Amino acid sequence: MNRNELIEKIAAAFKNTSLEDGIGILESEALDCCVSENEREKARRDDYRENWRSIPDAVISEHYSALCFMDAKGLRFNLPAYMTFALKNYDRSRSTVLERP
Repeated sequence: MNRNELIEKIAAAFKNTSLEDGIGILESEALDCCVSENEREKARRDDYRENWRSIPDAVISEHYSALCFMDAKGLRFNLPAYMTFALKNYDRSRSTVLERP
């Protein structure tokens, strides 16, 4: 199986996944930065919630530690975006998301 086929399988497996009331990327960043409750709520409102495929690569690249602060719903929604990012960018990205040994 090549990268594109694997990306298609990920997209199919997580096709109808939404964040629901989970912790997303922007809220995770807010938690990591220990911001006020008002700032966390703003991050939560601004978060990607309905379509993980709409999360820009730049957001994933810049928020490499976000997965550490997510709950189960957040991981279920965001992991396919991170996996797809890794598959598409492994050979060319310098993002910490793709930290290599």
